[in-house]
Amino acid sequence: MTRGMRAVTVAVLFCFLGFLWPQIGFSQFRDLLKKKEGPKVDLEGLSSRAEAVKSLVSKATISYAEAVVDIQEASGKKEQAEKIKQNIANVKSKYTDENMRVLMKDVNNGAAEIKKTNSLAQINEAEAKKFMGSAILKVGVGSILDGMATKNASVLVKDAQAALKQTSISSAGKVKDVIDCGQFVMQEVPPQVTSMDAFGGELIDYSKAKGIPYPSPEEIAQKAKMVEKE
Repeated sequence: MTRGMRAVTVAVLFCFLGFLWPQIGFSQFRDLLKKKEGPKVDLEGLSSRAEAVKSLVSKATISYAEAVVDIQEASGKKEQAEKIKQNIANVKSKYTDENMRVLMKDVNNGAAEIKKTNSLAQINEAEAKKFMGSAILKVGVGSILDGMATKNASVLVKDAQAALKQTSISSAGKVKDVIDCGQFVMQEVPPQVTSMDAFGGELIDYSKAKGIPYPSPEEIAQKAKMVEKE
């Protein structure tokens, strides 16, 4: 090979390397970005599931609250009933954790106050026959929906925590919101279920003693399905 040919070969080689190295560098950079972004997380799916859980808790708590209001109004506790009605309206208007906490507190305190003051004994039996079955139905529906919400929230939190390890920095905040939603339900709902199950038991005992018909478990389950789909 002559000196001139060697020079041409070297020049071509450098040109080729000059073209190749930027391509390799870009490819490595692109791969690095993909690693930083992580696997694609179904953020929309997680957020949708969180909204579904909120809806269940909202419907359950409103159902409980309406049952408490029935008893409060029938036993002369009009002021307490109006307060709960307003908080029901607030939750229906806009779901927030704070609105839900307020309504949950009112419901639990209202049920406890009914028991403490023996309010059921103050109700006119003829009046009780008009709403007692409906009140028991509302409590039962609330318990079923709350149970569903708690179960779904537990799975949601696990899925969201796993997704948080994979998601991009820009999406992490939204995934954390989903986790917060699930944890709120897991912390706040079980005590409410315990309280309202006891309240429902008192209403059933009253109905049995007074000979007032009340819904069967099957009727309550059917109504819960209807409310869930509303």
